[in-house]
Amino acid sequence: MSTRLRASFWLLLAACACAPPCVDDGFMSMQLDPLCSAVTETSSTTGEMTATTTESTTTTASTTTTGTSTTTETTSTTGTSTTTETTSTTDELTSTTEASTDGSSSTTGGMEPLTVDAGSSVCGTQQSPPMLQALTMGGDGNYMWSWTPTTDLDDPMSQTPTVTPGGGPTTYTVDVLDGMNDMASDSVTVHFTDQTLVLDPNVCTAFDFTGVGDTDPLGMWQWDPNTKTVCQVLNGRAGMIFCEWELDNAAITGTFSVNTGDDDDWIGLVWGIQDTDHFYLFTWKQSAQNFFECGGSVPMGMQVKVIDVKDPMSDPQSCADRHQPADTVNSKLLVPVDQFYEQGWEAFTEYLFELTHKDTGEITIVIRRKDNMQVVAMKTFMDATYLSGKFGVYQKSQLAACFADLTASCIP
Repeated sequence: MSTRLRASFWLLLAACACAPPCVDDGFMSMQLDPLCSAVTETSSTTGEMTATTTESTTTTASTTTTGTSTTTETTSTTGTSTTTETTSTTDELTSTTEASTDGSSSTTGGMEPLTVDAGSSVCGTQQSPPMLQALTMGGDGNYMWSWTPTTDLDDPMSQTPTVTPGGGPTTYTVDVLDGMNDMASDSVTVHFTDQTLVLDPNVCTAFDFTGVGDTDPLGMWQWDPNTKTVCQVLNGRAGMIFCEWELDNAAITGTFSVNTGDDDDWIGLVWGIQDTDHFYLFTWKQSAQNFFECGGSVPMGMQVKVIDVKDPMSDPQSCADRHQPADTVNSKLLVPVDQFYEQGWEAFTEYLFELTHKDTGEITIVIRRKDNMQVVAMKTFMDATYLSGKFGVYQKSQLAACFADLTASCIP
């Protein structure tokens, strides 16, 4: 019995002892009789008088996601001495940890989510190698870092490893693990100013297209390590060669030429490569041609398309997707020849190119003659289909298409 209820009981006894329960005493009788009538005299070894009392306590503990606590106390007194005291207590506490879709962890119940930010693309020089930075927040504060690939890193288990110049732009991924086994990840691409790129088919990917209109014999790329030049030595089907470098808010420069007068087909550049069905394509055709296998008439000159194959099983990529001067089921024409350059390339002429791809979606292509540095064509346009990706070179049915002096630089 609660202390308050026990005190009320003795007050009732005292009141009833002072007034006879059956005497009409006016005001006092009306006030006390209802109260006294509910008191029952009981004999016990201590002579204690007790009141019939009901005391109920209900306690409920549950686990929810609100983290609140509620207590309710209700006292009800009727015309009898029956008193009910009800206490309802709910203690709610939940701590939940989930893995989020962006690779970071999400923790509620007082702990911030584990996150890591490796920053935007990093620019370095041969004299001043850059330091990576994994800005880590949240979690339980006990962090372990792991960078991949480990190539050219002084300490891949450090939060701030230093990168030394390697074979090309490299994208590094950092994984962070805390003491609760939550994990977060982020990536960053490292460029070195005027870094020489090697398009050796022995270490890069040489790919030949096999769709409709690509039935010529397989091509063959040949690398000259002395001149750092890669050439297509067969008049074969469409093909490209690319390495694992990521062009991410960066520029690539180099030269290309066709060192034969016996053919008049395509030479080009590829970038933003996600895979061989998703990329940007710049092509330059020497002569107009009715090319049935490529969807009909194709013009001479320069154009840019974005290749985006939605269903490679039912609608595989074709020659028309890459070379028709119009949108197709798997491509979109971004810059037609009449908005770029409507003349063909010249044989035995070396051209300088500069390709800049910003992470805003801005793309600029500049073509110059190497002998006099005269600008042949220049075009800037916007497209955000692929904001970064690998870089490579391209040819379609063009013998002696050569590319050399490739270098990469980051954009300040």
